[in-house]
Amino acid sequence: MQCVRVWQNPALNRSMAQALMVVATAGCGVAIAFSIFIIAFCIFLRWRFRSEKTLRINLGLHVNLMGSVLLLNLAFLLNSRLSGGTQLGTCKVLGGLTHYCLLCCFTWMALEGCHFYLLFVKVLGTYIHHYLAKLCLIGWGFPALVVGVAGVIGSYGEYSIQTTEHQVIAHLCWITSKRLLVHYITNCGYFSLIFLFNMAVFGVVTQKSCCLQGTGTVQEDRNTWKVALMVMGLFCLLGATWALAFFTHGTSSEPVLYLFTILNSLQGFFIFIWLVVLYYPKTKEIAGSLSHIIRHDKTTTVSQD
Repeated sequence: MQCVRVWQNPALNRSMAQALMVVATAGCGVAIAFSIFIIAFCIFLRWRFRSEKTLRINLGLHVNLMGSVLLLNLAFLLNSRLSGGTQLGTCKVLGGLTHYCLLCCFTWMALEGCHFYLLFVKVLGTYIHHYLAKLCLIGWGFPALVVGVAGVIGSYGEYSIQTTEHQVIAHLCWITSKRLLVHYITNCGYFSLIFLFNMAVFGVVTQKSCCLQGTGTVQEDRNTWKVALMVMGLFCLLGATWALAFFTHGTSSEPVLYLFTILNSLQGFFIFIWLVVLYYPKTKEIAGSLSHIIRHDKTTTVSQD
């Protein structure tokens, strides 16, 4: 995810842009590795604890989110390798594919937030038939609809990365300069709405977790550091590190660009550590950790059958 942001800063000098492209490419490799680890780990847990519906649904969401992250980083690497000298039609396909993967990441972050909203915030019990299947339809289908509309109006093509001196550093397949309004609406605007909603959910979930920890509702062995780890995991799952993108405009934002790139590269690492500590080796006990908190004041039921 960090890779795409490097393309959109118009105030980079040549050395900075080239260094950031190298860091972003390396970051994509790190993100791909940990995405694969997380997906494999979640699939293993889903298979091992087939009877734990709450656990299976939570892990299913994580698999889809990390799958979208994996596809985005692969799309960027494919784009950066094949964009030079490709035909216009191929470039449009690569640009649309990269945009689709980016929107899938944003959408699955939003769905993670909606899921936590149902679990922690919604007062009334809820039954949703084919819950995970419907989330998949939204998570993978809505971005396809947006990309389809953007493709019809000719939004994709060759995008040039230029320095402050208007020197072209690289050509990539992305949203063309003539259609930057599409980028601002579908990427910046869309993510802004998701970020505001997810941070509201994050605040409520954190507050509830801390309050229940203080009242002794949560099991004794769930120490403060585990609650803090859960909060950090939620922070990464909900895509909060992407907020640094709002501070990456202008030449003075070079440190923020590096921080943005590094943190998003390590997003998979943070989530992986979070999953390992929370779900293994006491998976049976922690499988209902979220629902254990929820049962304190309500019951929310979902179905993936």
